Formats: sequence, structure tokens, C-alpha cells
Amino acid sequence: MKIFLSLFLAAASFVLAAAGIVIKPQEVAIIYKDGKGNKNAAEDLKRHLELITSEKVVIASEKKIPAGKKYLMKIGFLPPGVNKKFSSQESHYLITPEAAYFYGGKDGGSSFAVYDFLEDSLNVRWPSGSDIYAPEQNPLKISVLKGDWYPKFTLRHLRSFGKSKNASEQILWKRRLRDFWGSDWNFGPGDAYYAKWWKKYGKDHPEYFAMNINGVRGPSPNRVRGIVDKGNIAAYAGKDLLVAFCCTSEPYLDAVIAQWVKIGKPQWLNFCQPDVMDYEACYCENCKALDAYPVKKGEKFSGNRLSDRYVYMLNKLYEKAVKIRPDVKIMSEIYNFSQEPPVKIKVAGPVNSCFSLVPTDFTLKGIDALVDGWKKAGMEFFYHRPNRHGYFITLMPCGYEEHFFKILQKMVKEGTAGFDYDCAGYFLHNGQWFSDYILLKSMQEPEKDFAYWENHYMQAFAPANEEIRSYYAYWRNEVWNKRLAAKVGELQTKGGYFNFGRGLAERLGAYYKIQDFANAEKFLKKALARKDLPSDVRKRIEKLVIDNEHSRLTFLAITKKSDTNSITLRKFREKHNYELFPWAEQYWGDVCGLKKVDNLKEFDPPFKRTPWYWFFKLDPNDVGMKEEWYKDDFRKIVKWGALMATNNFWETPYKHYKNISQEIRKKTANYDGIAWYAAALEKFPLDWKGRRVYLYFGAVDESCWVYVNGKKAGEHLFKNRDDWRTPFAIDITDCINWKASTQIVTVRVEDKSGSGGIWKDVMLVSKLPGKK
Repeated sequence: MKIFLSLFLAAASFVLAAAGIVIKPQEVAIIYKDGKGNKNAAEDLKRHLELITSEKVVIASEKKIPAGKKYLMKIGFLPPGVNKKFSSQESHYLITPEAAYFYGGKDGGSSFAVYDFLEDSLNVRWPSGSDIYAPEQNPLKISVLKGDWYPKFTLRHLRSFGKSKNASEQILWKRRLRDFWGSDWNFGPGDAYYAKWWKKYGKDHPEYFAMNINGVRGPSPNRVRGIVDKGNIAAYAGKDLLVAFCCTSEPYLDAVIAQWVKIGKPQWLNFCQPDVMDYEACYCENCKALDAYPVKKGEKFSGNRLSDRYVYMLNKLYEKAVKIRPDVKIMSEIYNFSQEPPVKIKVAGPVNSCFSLVPTDFTLKGIDALVDGWKKAGMEFFYHRPNRHGYFITLMPCGYEEHFFKILQKMVKEGTAGFDYDCAGYFLHNGQWFSDYILLKSMQEPEKDFAYWENHYMQAFAPANEEIRSYYAYWRNEVWNKRLAAKVGELQTKGGYFNFGRGLAERLGAYYKIQDFANAEKFLKKALARKDLPSDVRKRIEKLVIDNEHSRLTFLAITKKSDTNSITLRKFREKHNYELFPWAEQYWGDVCGLKKVDNLKEFDPPFKRTPWYWFFKLDPNDVGMKEEWYKDDFRKIVKWGALMATNNFWETPYKHYKNISQEIRKKTANYDGIAWYAAALEKFPLDWKGRRVYLYFGAVDESCWVYVNGKKAGEHLFKNRDDWRTPFAIDITDCINWKASTQIVTVRVEDKSGSGGIWKDVMLVSKLPGKK
């Protein structure tokens, strides 16, 4: 018998080694039980094994195993002798001489077991996107033969950001890191559902909705500006607008309960206000009487301090619902105007209420105050649902990984039921991958400290772990800890609507130095100088070098604004496949100037902006052409008197533009007709002589005729539906007086409907000789 056993083991696809089991990949077949999750896991296991061993691995049917495939890796199958029920997402793997088993509970347990095996037994890491660190070996030498995972949280989620260039690969990356959107809570309709109520009920049941600051139950005036006259409720009833609810309206509360009953009165009654601002809340006397921080008549709400009325409403809903279903639970948000802890009213039935906690203050002190305040008000059951990724989109590494790890740990300590990070997945630099890796792994095993997960991530750069750790530590120690940590609240305020990223981008030169990028790069160069780097690790580090250079060029484009710097950054992004116009950059106002140089790419730099304010004159009787206003010299133009901005419509110039008089604002408020703009443009570059010179208009509503020094240069007529918002260029070369110190530009604009005027910047641009 002993001789027979020895011969069998010699021929098998594995051997027992002192440290575990050795498996020959040529003899491996993967089988899986039906289910999309198991199929995806099988395909990913195959992908990894082939990457590790450089051998072909097959996925087979349980009933038809190919000849020679003696070692089965079984996904969704229980090992012999195991017969038990598993909790949701619980995962286990077991590597035996006969087979490998990956199994667990519903909602991905078997899949999670595969990824545990890849990480813990084969030392695989997923540093970013589709990138895989998988140390080569053939045969497979398995020393860690089993793994068991019992998730502390069933909700561990980073929401992908749909506008991100790499959104598709994020889904796979997050799956590998055990991201899971789910919970033991059966949510009902949420804020997206209730946001539709105005369209559905606004006409027949205005009593459901907030009384706006003008005393009308309906949309806040800011949402209907330009649509209807103030107070004309009939004109906007039935429109798809976000409208807050009246927290003290009994008919409204009864309607919510009726809807809940209609869908089967599930245990969880999920209610959230539509996503509106605090100043859009209800101004009725009943609601205002509940507030701990009252406002005077005609004064807008401000400061997210309307929680008492909101808790009152939730308590009333619970009071009504519990009579229908005694075990009902209320789910809602601590968000926006209901964020600050209530002062006068406590949560009724706290064990039967769950709150999604959506903080806006991301200082550790602010998080403490928020959680402590709500706990004193009766909150017992909550989960963490921050918009932190949206507020903290940054254009370059800033080293905040440990800061947000500490906030996660604080939430764990306070008893959070799970994590749901909104606005995640927008990766503008590799520092964001590292930060999100730490978050996902910490949700998976929150008992481990920051250093453990930092080491775990750095394994993807072995043997240059320490050099890359030093690279990321530079941003954390030198930039975040020394310059930014104490300014979090201030920069969130400066950025508006808690937007730290925008606040930082607008003041980047105050917190970063050009030398930072050279200092950080030293660690990367040290890593690349190693002779023992595997080729895949070398490529990974080279990408960090490219990313560091991208950050440097972004810094220069923002802090040293010039067309040259913007063009250099644009070319770099094109060459290295970066997103040309990241959503955040454009949302913050084209902070790197890339949209500007892209719009002007047919021209040659430099590009010169003309003054924002031009002299302005209304021509309601259309006499300007007959009187030849286009021939006026500058002394006559100055006597026109009024000024108008050329980056905004004449009907609605920005309120903070002090150069535009109240008199002209009144005259242009609803003006359709003809008006004239004029400016004296100085300092034409002498080296432009010989170039073709153009005036580039970002947009004019609707038609215009352009004159330079009394000569007609060209026209742009409104013929197609989008002509009012389409940029165009007028060649003014033949009208220029190169001997004069200034060139007089006059523009006649005709607007037959809409807001009217030159409403996007006017640029002076040129083309080199010979360029078409």
C-alpha cells in the first residue's frame, strides 16, 4: 500500500512540501457552480493563474473534465465534511491535496474567497484599475492553505463616478477589493423617488410642499428664475423640479404613509428629502416654530440648522407607521439642512431608526461633534455615507490617506453599520488609487492599522517597497501634515459648498512649491536605479514618474498661467492618455486653461484676452448704421457713457460687476433689439505683423457685425439654432493700422429673443504666415 501511495503522489498534479502544497498549473481545471458571480470569479482566477504561471488554464464543466486535468479548483463547492449555513458575504477557501475549494455565503462569498486566496496565498495585489501585481511562479507553491473571512460590514462601497474616464475598470478593481453595495436593510424609495413628487402632486396638492421665501408653496425662486414670474404657481406646476416638503403638513405625511402601504409596507420605510439647499426649506410658521435657530421674516435659512423640524417629521412618520406595522423601521439621511444635530427634539424609537450620516466638516473635531451631537439626540443606528470624494477631488497628490483612514476608524469605533462613499472613483492622480485602496481594505478588516494596509499596498512595488512608501510619505508628511491638515475647514469654506479641492486649486501656489515635485521624484528615481526590479514593477514605477510630471505641469498651468504652460500640459495629456478636460477642472472654471487653448488650437500663441468691459450703447431705433457709429473715434465712444461686460448676457450681467450701472441694468433687463459695443485695443504685438490677426468671439447672442478702425471686418449671422452659442473668429488683418497705438473695435449686435449680447470672452489671436 505504501508503494502504491508513493507512485500515486508522484503522478499527481500536486506534491506535499514542507511549507504546504505544490500544484502544477498544466493539470489544473477550474469549475464553478452556476451564477454570474461565480462565473466572473472563475474567469478572474484563470486570468491570474495564467499571468502567474505563463501556462494555459482551463475552465471546465463539472461533468466534463478534460483529460489530464487532475487538480480541480472548485468555486461554489463545499469541501467534504462541511455542511453549514453561512452569513452574507462570509468567505472561505481550503487548499487540499485533492482539490481547492472556494465557498461561502450569498452575495459573493465564493468570489471573495477567490480574491482572498489570490492575495494571501499567491501574494497578488491590485494597485490601480486593471493593473495586477502577480509574482511569477511555476509550479504554484502554496503555503497558506486556508482562509476565512467574516465581514464586519455588509455595506462596503465606493460609488463609481460616471464621468470618470476609467469608470469601467473601477468596477473590476473594486470587486477584487471586496467592495459590496448591499446590506441587511431592505430600503424602499429614497430621495430620487421623492424628488419626483412635485411633478406628480404639485398642481393638486401644493400643501405637501415647502412654502418658499415669497410665501408660495412650490419651488424656491432660484429654481424657477427665468421660467415664470414670482408667485405664478400655475405656470410651474407639473414641471420636473426639486421642491422641499413641508415637515409639518399632515396631508403630506399621510401621503408618504399611503405610498408605503401601497408598495407592501416593507419593514424599512425609507424617506429622504429631495437634494435641495437649506434656503429652499419651508418658511411656513409651523415649521419655523420647530427650529432651534429661528430667522427673521424675509431672511433666508443658512447653516444647515433645520434638523429639529426634520426629526419631528420622521418621528411623526414613525408614529403613524408603527400603528400599521409594529416592527417598522425608519431610514433617512443626516444631510444638507438636516445635518447639524437637533437641539429641541430627540429621535423617537431610536433602535428603529437608521440614519445615513453625510458630513460636510471633515476635520476630526468636526466628525466628533457631528456624531456626538446626534447620539445625544437619540441616534443609535447609522452608517457613514460621505460625499468626501466629491469635496476632496484634488488635481495632484496631497497625502490625505491616513487622515481619511482615521475618520473611517472613528466611525468604526462609534458603531457605524457600514460605509457608502458617494462621488468616488474620479482618479486624477495615483494618490487617489492608494487612498481608496486603504479605505476598501480597512472596511474589509477594520481591526488592522494604517501601517499594515500601507505595507499591503506597497507589496505591488516589491522589491522597491520602501522607496515607493517614501514617495507617498513625502506628500503626507510634507504637504498634508505640515501645510494642509490645519487648513481643511478653511479651504472647504473658500471652495464653496464644502469643496476642498476647488479651494485648494484656487490657492495652489500657497500650499505647494515647484520643488515638491523634484523632491518626490528622487524616491522614484532611487527605485528605478535598482537592478533587481521585475519588468512589470519597473513599468509601474515609471507610470508614477509620469504621474509626478503631470502633477508638476498641472501646478505650473494653474500657478504660472500662460498659454505656453497650458499647451504643454495639453500635449503631455495627449501623449500619455490622460483625460484632456477632467470634469473637476472644468467645473472649477477651466483652472488649467486647457479649454481655452483647445478652442484656439487652430491659432498660434500667444492668445490675448480683450478687456471684460466694453463701452456700450443701446440702439432701439436702429439709427447707428445711418449715423455711422462704427466710425466714432475713441473720444466719442467714451461719451456713450455705459459699460457692459463681454462675458455675460446684457439682460443678466453679474450682480457683483460694479462697473455696470443700475441705469443700464434696468434698460437691458428685458431688452431685445440692437446695441453697440466698442473698445480701444492697445499693445498689438509688433511681431504679429505678417501674421493673420483675428478677433475670436466665444459666443454672441444672436447676430453681430464687426468693425475695426471704421472698416467692416466681418459678420456672424444667426442662421442655425446653435449660432447664438457657437464660437467664431473674424479676420481683422486688413483693418489694422500698425502705426497707431490703439485699434478701435466696434461691434453691432442684434438680439431678437433671449438674453442678448457678447456673452463669452473676446480674444485677440493670430496665425503664423502660411498657416491656413
